[in-house]
Amino acid sequence: MGDYVEQTSIEAVGDGDFRAQLAPEWRTWGPLGGYVAPIALRAAGASTDFGRPASFTCQYLNVAKFDVVELRVQSRRRGRRSEALNVTMLQDGKEILDAQVWAVSQDNDGLEHDYTRAPEVPSPDELPEPEPKRPEHGLVANFERREVRPSSTLEGPREPVLRNWFRFRPTSRADERFADAARAMILLDLFS
Repeated sequence: MGDYVEQTSIEAVGDGDFRAQLAPEWRTWGPLGGYVAPIALRAAGASTDFGRPASFTCQYLNVAKFDVVELRVQSRRRGRRSEALNVTMLQDGKEILDAQVWAVSQDNDGLEHDYTRAPEVPSPDELPEPEPKRPEHGLVANFERREVRPSSTLEGPREPVLRNWFRFRPTSRADERFADAARAMILLDLFS
């Protein structure tokens, strides 16, 4: 089982330069892209005085190996309340990922314009714990998952909607905002 907070951590090795170890617990056919990207996000967070990530985009340039990666962070534009950063991830001299991050002040609430509504589904505690079909290993061992509507009961084409609850194991959330944003990044990539 992999702890996403621990296994997306970075080590500073110079001004704007970091190192991280990619952990095999996040394996799909290689390191899950949604696991690799938060490492770049955390390097950006460690390079700015602004405490909250506002946006993240990246391009995967090559497939990484489960080994050490180097990260280089460069400030592209800095204002009073925000900063744009570029993060390059390298492994064995080869570019793995190039990311762009906007970081903003923690006390900058921004505009309220979220009109989404949560679906009407039971809470995770109201759902039964899944019975393990086989021993959990690899990527799926990193989550506790509660299915709102088990996929095995559905036949044929269906609406492209996934309604499950996920809790990361063993650490369910992080206090640091850049690390906590990793949860959404991992799940968004996992189900894309």
